[in-house]
Amino acid sequence: MNNYYYCIDVGGTTIKGGIVDTDGIILFSSWVKTRTFDGSITLAENIMSLVSNLEETSNLPVSKAKGIGIGVPGIISEAGVVCRSANLNLNQYPLKAELEKILTIPVKIANDACVAGLAENAFGAGKDFNNYLMLTLGTGIGGEIFINNKPLRLTRCFSSEMGHMKITDRNIRCGCGEYGCFESVASTIALERQTREAMEKNKDSKMWEKYNLETVNGKTIFEFKDIDKTAATVFKNYIKYLGTGVANLINILSPEAVIIGGAVSAQKDNLTTPLKEYVYSHIYTRNERPYPEILNAKASGNAGILGSKCLFD
Repeated sequence: MNNYYYCIDVGGTTIKGGIVDTDGIILFSSWVKTRTFDGSITLAENIMSLVSNLEETSNLPVSKAKGIGIGVPGIISEAGVVCRSANLNLNQYPLKAELEKILTIPVKIANDACVAGLAENAFGAGKDFNNYLMLTLGTGIGGEIFINNKPLRLTRCFSSEMGHMKITDRNIRCGCGEYGCFESVASTIALERQTREAMEKNKDSKMWEKYNLETVNGKTIFEFKDIDKTAATVFKNYIKYLGTGVANLINILSPEAVIIGGAVSAQKDNLTTPLKEYVYSHIYTRNERPYPEILNAKASGNAGILGSKCLFD
């Protein structure tokens, strides 16, 4: 087989990878833990360890692939430089150039939310819309604006950084160094932090029956919100934070739809139903119909891999 791509999805916790054919079928997949890029290992080396895993599993050498596509959180230049990625602690890192020292195939790199939006456009919820907003909720919050099914570019190099708009005056420090950013209160990591803080203050919470401070995850609140007051309060506040950000974006952009991806989107209606209720009662056009759609990504689990292939379409 000669018509395949290596596709990489870099996250704050894991780096996922797949070998994808020209029809968008994932033939093989694997993952590695995202390392701390402190000088002992680079992002390129971390990615290449995953590439080696995929080669060993598949017997499809990367040297014979039609290209390697990579989605990375943060600001990515046209030259494939990670200009800034707060959650990866990278600044001006020349990822494309570093990989081209090792690989002889074409290398294409884009912001991870852009990549996820491309996957939704080709394979998921974005197929039903021309103009939509993609939000990814994970270690941070990524965002991309799609106009006529293409990522909006107001400058040559940079994608949107919606996770760093200010939405609260609470003294919560974001990974970028600022305070009150959208992702500091509405990312999956933020939800986990809020859950731990609430459990520490409320030792009688039912959440302690199943979880401790080390095992809390993004699902915990959804499991207990209907049977535990502490969880219900955290959930209500989380929807307020997430909904405030989404409402702001709708007021500014007036998209046909907001597509929610990332780990939290796996909660489906448990997330989107209360989110819609909050957003639709707070947007400026709340008395006008139809409202923008708010829906879960369909390609969410594999969006980073499939979207990285779409960089070559």
